Amino acid sequence: MEYPIEGNVTQTRRHRFAWNPEYDELAQDAAVVIGSRCRSIGRMDWSSMTQLFPSLDSNGVRQRLMRLREDPALEAYLLRLENAWNNFWMQKRGTSILPDNNPENIFEFDLLGHVACLRRHIDKGSL
Repeated sequence: MEYPIEGNVTQTRRHRFAWNPEYDELAQDAAVVIGSRCRSIGRMDWSSMTQLFPSLDSNGVRQRLMRLREDPALEAYLLRLENAWNNFWMQKRGTSILPDNNPENIFEFDLLGHVACLRRHIDKGSL
């Protein structure tokens, strides 16, 4: 929906993304994968989140995750999950189980494929 502002200029109304538990879990799993890849650079780079959430900018996903991580129990769980994934990723990256041509690249990799692999091989319920 557009609204006129001063003359011919119009402003487009932005629609709020409808977060739900499935999207929250997808964002959390993706953050775990990205966190492992970013350990070597010492800071989190959220830009690859747009692979999974193309209608949001990476900062929108980051803000949602920061809000969710205010829960200390969830924060502890995500740290355990990231450690478990990092161990698995270090062992299996570049294999047929987890194809990854350039593990040092934090932008150009199959984030959805990595999330699917995390969900197949990491028992999240036991964490």
